[in-house]
Amino acid sequence: MKDNITDFKIVNGKLIKYTGKAEKLILPCNVTKIGKKVFHSCENIRIAELSENLTLIEEEAFYDCENLREIIFPSKLEYIEEGAFGYCSSLEKIVFSENIKKIGKEAFLFCTSLKEIKLKGVMTRLEDSIFEGCYMLETVEIPDSILSIGIDVFAGCDSLKTVYCTKGSITDYYVQFALHDKVTLKYTGISKNKISLEKFLKQIL
Repeated sequence: MKDNITDFKIVNGKLIKYTGKAEKLILPCNVTKIGKKVFHSCENIRIAELSENLTLIEEEAFYDCENLREIIFPSKLEYIEEGAFGYCSSLEKIVFSENIKKIGKEAFLFCTSLKEIKLKGVMTRLEDSIFEGCYMLETVEIPDSILSIGIDVFAGCDSLKTVYCTKGSITDYYVQFALHDKVTLKYTGISKNKISLEKFLKQIL
């Protein structure tokens, strides 16, 4: 089954309503924003192919899409807001773009099938509980652009084994202090944003 253009209600480039039933979601190319809760609890969606012009995914846009397995973010995507993919329990694969500036808190809360995450882009903060409850998550790569880390980012990620990051970065210190007895650190280079241990401790205390 394929969606028809009439299944998408788009206003000034923003998708505000979806009535389709296709297993493979293909967004029209004129969609630049996905509104709040547009696909909330859509059980039919298994693969999401997003518009190449998409820049923003609003709060809880795909929340509780329990059968969504795979999503590839387009290169122009910059913002993923709070809870956007929370409780997408079948989500196995995420491919991030290079231009991601912000991922909101709880964006991937309890995505319990995720095993690997490779963050890219120019984002500067890991918000609270982004990956909380992703208990199958094994490997994470975090870019050197990250300058601050929220609370409970990896809470409940009991299978996390390896974190890739740059040496001397805030992520380096965070892993050593918060996850030291659970994971192995592997360095991808030397941080361009080195901080002192004293500065790191001031951020978390």
